[in-house]
Amino acid sequence: MLTITMISLISAVPHDLQAIVTSASYAFRATGSTLGVTFASAVFQNVLRQKLQEGLGGKGREAEDVIRWVEGSIEEIEKIKEAWMKKVVVDSYMSGLNGVFWLMVGFAATAWICGCFIQKHVLHSTLNREEGTGTNAGSVRNESNQEDQA
Repeated sequence: MLTITMISLISAVPHDLQAIVTSASYAFRATGSTLGVTFASAVFQNVLRQKLQEGLGGKGREAEDVIRWVEGSIEEIEKIKEAWMKKVVVDSYMSGLNGVFWLMVGFAATAWICGCFIQKHVLHSTLNREEGTGTNAGSVRNESNQEDQA
């Protein structure tokens, strides 16, 4: 998707703006990656905390300790002794991952919808941006020459 977007952007602007468009594309890509990880982390942590509180909240001191431990590290799951508590924790982690999955589906759908509006432009093979200098220019000239000869 990155290459397709980059070629679309470059072909849509004059030569003197190509460097700016390329830089902007990479800046938005980096910003989007950072925001995507941030949103995914926030969704995961909030869903995990909510599910842990629903399943273990108010069940005693040991349950409260488990909540605190597993919010910090997934490795703490192996240290849980009671089977029912371990199941609640694993199910909570799965709910958090499910929330992240649906967030990413939403992001992907938004990206796809935005991609539908990318317009097709002639990708010029030289710096000359006059009509007939695109990648299909040779075939256009050959067809017109054949028509002239007929």
